[in-house]
This record gives sequence, C-alpha cells and structure tokens, in this order.
Amino acid sequence: MSPRHDPIFAILTQPSMHINLPVLATPPLMASPTTHCLVLQDQVPSSEEETVSYSTDNTRAQILNIVNAVWDDGLFITFGLLPNVITPNSDRYRTDRCLETIRHAKRAPVLFIWMKATSLLLQFSVPNAVYAVLFFVPASGPFQSLDLSYILLRFMDRYIRSGNYSRFNLVSLSYKLGPSGSFGVLLFDNGLRNAYMQARLRARRSRNAFRRSFDYPICTWPSNVTHLTRPEVIAQLMRGVELLVAL
Repeated sequence: MSPRHDPIFAILTQPSMHINLPVLATPPLMASPTTHCLVLQDQVPSSEEETVSYSTDNTRAQILNIVNAVWDDGLFITFGLLPNVITPNSDRYRTDRCLETIRHAKRAPVLFIWMKATSLLLQFSVPNAVYAVLFFVPASGPFQSLDLSYILLRFMDRYIRSGNYSRFNLVSLSYKLGPSGSFGVLLFDNGLRNAYMQARLRARRSRNAFRRSFDYPICTWPSNVTHLTRPEVIAQLMRGVELLVAL
C-alpha cells in the first residue's frame, strides 16, 4: 500500500468527538526505566527494581478509549495521542508523530498468534474477553512506544475492514516494552469473530501460517517476515505472555 493510500496519512481536520482524555499536569522529565509494563490485573505489582515501570489501570482505560475510537476518528488523530499515553513524559521513547516515526512504525515487523481467550488459562476473569491475540515486535529502541501504538490502531482498522466491517472492541491488554523488543496480549470481545475465523482459514491454507505443534493460526506484518514464524520464536512469545498475565 502506498503512503497516500494508508489511512494514517489522511489528515483529518475535524476534532475528535469520541476520545475524552483527562487533562493532567505535566510532571518534569525523569530518567525512564529500561522496561515498561502494563499487566492485566488492576493491582500494580510491587517492585523494588528501578529499571521496571508499571502502568496503572487508568492508563489501560485511556488506551482502550483511543484504540476503540480509531474507526471513528481515524489513524492520524489517534496515532498522535496514543504514544504519549503508553509512555508519557519519557526521555527513552519517542512519542512524536512525524513522517519519520510514521514510516518507521509502518515498517516494524510483528508476529501475531490468534486464539480463544480461554486458551490463556487466566486465573481471573476479564469481562467480555472472547478472543486473544498475542504479539511480538523485535527490539526497535526509542520507537517501541510508537510501533506498539501503530500496531494497536492498525490492527483495529485493518481487521474491521477485512472482517466484513464487523465492529469489535479491545476489552483489555497487557504488554511489556524492553531491550529485546515488545510483546503482549490483546483481548477482544466477540465482535472479532469474523476476523478470527478468516485468520484460521488463511492459516490452514498456508503451511507457514499454522503450526501444528501449537495449533494456533499465526500471521506477520509484513507477510514475508518468515524469521518470526520459527517455532522457537513462537514458543518464546507464548511463554513470555504466560508469565506476563500471571503478574
């Protein structure tokens, strides 16, 4: 897809009517930790490690608000907001929307593993969570927050379009940004069913998109990023998410 046809390059002139973020005082910049996490449970884990930063449930609520508004407000507006919510006031991660960061985010390789939410074997209930999509983005340094933002927004936009325009919602998420890359899990409501069934159908038709050893459909952006579909990469992602959702 050429840049002029990518929705993120379509600058919208109308203000958002769907995103309502609180106005917060801006604290002074401080040295950012090397690892940034958002866990599924409301309670933030206690940690004495200065290298780990845990986001709050308020951050999750703001992320869900922006991501679920992308179909109505467009990629350009939402991409300008989301990175600053994921990593606010950071001196480690870039959050500025410009041609350079948009191009980088569009090129970031990502692995997705699709499954039912019950396959995560969560120890607690997440309301309305029916489907789970695991993701992994190899290390991209200061662009990690931007890359994650684009992936979240583009996932919604892309699969609403390809899923017969069936609307769905992101109901929760958990992720970890660190030196080796970004990974996590996205939980969706039953509206993702069309896109999920299409992912299963495509996977069964492609020997590279359905691993019998894991029994879950996988896909990558771009589709030719075969090094992310190696069994050891998939196993490592699944193990990482298993540990992440247990926090």
